[in-house]
Amino acid sequence: MSKDLVPDGRAGSPPTYFENGREYGRKYEYIFPCDQLELDNLGILHNTITIAMGEDRKLYSAPVYFRHRDESTGPNTNGAPRGPAGRQVLDLGTGSGLEYPEAQVFAVDFFDFQQPRQIFSNTWFSGHIDIEKPWTSLHSFVRWAVDRRRGEGVPDFDLSPNNWDLIYARMLNGSIRDRPQLHQRILEHLKPGFGYAEFVEIDWTPRSDDNTLPVDSYFAKWANELLTAMDKAGRSMRINPNMANMLRDQGFVNVKERTIKLHHNPWITGGDDERIGRWFNLALTHGLQGISMAPFTRYLGWSPDEVNKLVAKVRHEICLLKHHGYCTLHIWTAGRPPS
Repeated sequence: MSKDLVPDGRAGSPPTYFENGREYGRKYEYIFPCDQLELDNLGILHNTITIAMGEDRKLYSAPVYFRHRDESTGPNTNGAPRGPAGRQVLDLGTGSGLEYPEAQVFAVDFFDFQQPRQIFSNTWFSGHIDIEKPWTSLHSFVRWAVDRRRGEGVPDFDLSPNNWDLIYARMLNGSIRDRPQLHQRILEHLKPGFGYAEFVEIDWTPRSDDNTLPVDSYFAKWANELLTAMDKAGRSMRINPNMANMLRDQGFVNVKERTIKLHHNPWITGGDDERIGRWFNLALTHGLQGISMAPFTRYLGWSPDEVNKLVAKVRHEICLLKHHGYCTLHIWTAGRPPS
């Protein structure tokens, strides 16, 4: 690990450090980079997951209904009355930010990513919020936004920091020490009988259904080393096979799990499978070094040169169309009961 950690002097942002050629936020609290390369890769992964979600390209799959501003408030086309329309979304660990056109969105992250506090007319962002600590700073952020909108002449702008319709948490593995505690806090902040949480994670262990990816592949070696390093860091990146049952035991209802294959390359031609393969291949080739450098050098004792050599081998391997490997995207949705 490089000992030459240079603080960044940008006013209003937490100190950043340069280590082995990458820029990081507060030392060791968030183990992955926060530089422009990482922001680019977050955008690539977002496109990958959006395509993987299906033809409608929805940003979420939880059964929460958001009425569009131009949509009739009458019954559904089948004659059934519409359910209550949600209007509050909380996006945890948002990175560079997302937009949900139909709702008021509050996006928070540990690092500020130099975002303005108000990104769109309905989207608010705040960095410097550690979601594993009490959510008092989040509550203050929401109250600040409400006061600002009222000051702008929107008197009916009234949102509650304890009454969310959807709390969205994507790819928090590797950032969270105590998932059960976070789940409990999310449950307590959902609207009773209506609010849903959605958790999205990638299982980095490679698989192939036709055994074309060797069991001793470079990707398999890389994934094993990464998961071991993150275990040592106390912020696991492993998928919990009992996640759905854990959510039920914590009080969530209507818990569902969905899995989607993220192909390493576009060996399947045509349709979304090919699109997923192209985008995920780009995400891997672009992002492997960033996700690997700090865990491998800090917790496994690898040199930066050793990390870069393994990353280069994995990049080459995943571009071989004869290898039909994939990672698995896991999506869990879970609601809060009425009481």
